[in-house]
Amino acid sequence: MSMTRVTPAVSLVDGQAVTTSQNIAEVFGKSHDDVLRRIRTLTCSAEFTGRNFAVSEYTDPTGRVLPLYRITRDGCAFLVMGFTGRRAAAFKEAYIEAFNRMEAELRAPANPVPSLMSRRWLLSFDAAGREVVQPVPPDANVCSIGEVLRAITEPNGIHVETNVLAQFVVAATHRLAQRAEFRADQRKR
Repeated sequence: MSMTRVTPAVSLVDGQAVTTSQNIAEVFGKSHDDVLRRIRTLTCSAEFTGRNFAVSEYTDPTGRVLPLYRITRDGCAFLVMGFTGRRAAAFKEAYIEAFNRMEAELRAPANPVPSLMSRRWLLSFDAAGREVVQPVPPDANVCSIGEVLRAITEPNGIHVETNVLAQFVVAATHRLAQRAEFRADQRKR
């Protein structure tokens, strides 16, 4: 019998390694409704349930908002303890390994702040107004378009190779054509 291997997904939520009831259903080949029902009927204390099973939700491909649980390592172990068979055993091991990897990442020393501070970052905004943060390479200069135009046109400004200047002109011409086309479309409406 061939089986499709679904990898256990463990992620970091609020500083804690968790998986979801949806991922457990996929990994163990069960319906998500069955996994939800099993969680709701577990015979563990309310304190244990509260610490290890957080009610959440997700949006399915049809746009429906449906419930799911975010489950800690202990909650996962308690839940899948009742799953039996060779396939279930292999997936239990895979979940243990996934939780171990995530917890090892949490224990690893974080990148020190000075390494972030020693880099240069460019903060800009895209056409939709969303913030875009990008590292600036050490050999790059950052300036506005206006500053670039002034530096190119001034007699004692920066020297730009002819082929680079030609690329700049082609890109600017292409952008102007796009804008003209957009404005023409807007006028038609």
